[in-house]
Amino acid sequence: YCMYAIVGLVYGFFSNYINIPICQYVFGPLGHPGRASLQQCNISISITQMPWNFKVFYGFFLDRVSFFGSRRKGWIVFGWTSSLLIMSAMSFFAQTLADEGDFA
Repeated sequence: YCMYAIVGLVYGFFSNYINIPICQYVFGPLGHPGRASLQQCNISISITQMPWNFKVFYGFFLDRVSFFGSRRKGWIVFGWTSSLLIMSAMSFFAQTLADEGDFA
């Protein structure tokens, strides 16, 4: 249950307090030509929370298939590691996308 609490706190914190300031800093100023709009920043909340919404569907699969010899531990390590790698990759591409204005 601790994992649900941690993920819920992270999702809630990022979607409510961090999303718009980061979007404003990286892709702003908002609303200017060639820059991100407020709608594009708001849709990022929905995109980042999609895995949380589909957890019921892949939960059945994860409970049946073992990974690294464990029913859940392997999937948790795999999930957090892949999240870290994806977020690291996104941090490298964010400045390029902001400079080009090609993030619509």
